[in-house]
Amino acid sequence: TAMVRCVGCGHADPLGAVTVYAHAPGVVVRCRGCSGVLMRFAEIRDRVMVDMRGAEWVELHVAG
Repeated sequence: TAMVRCVGCGHADPLGAVTVYAHAPGVVVRCRGCSGVLMRFAEIRDRVMVDMRGAEWVELHVAG
C-alpha cells in the first residue's frame, strides 16, 4: 500500500484512490481533497520526467 499527502491541503489518501488524468501529453495525479496537482509524469524523448512537488510525502507500506 502507498499513501500520499497533499502539500496544499494536507489531505492524505491511498495512492490508488487519487484522481488520475491520463489523456493529456502526460499523466497528472490530483488530490481528492482540493484538486491540487500531486504529481506529473511526462515522456520527453527517451526519458520519463516526474514532478512530485505537490506531494508532501509518499509512504510505502511493505507487507511482511
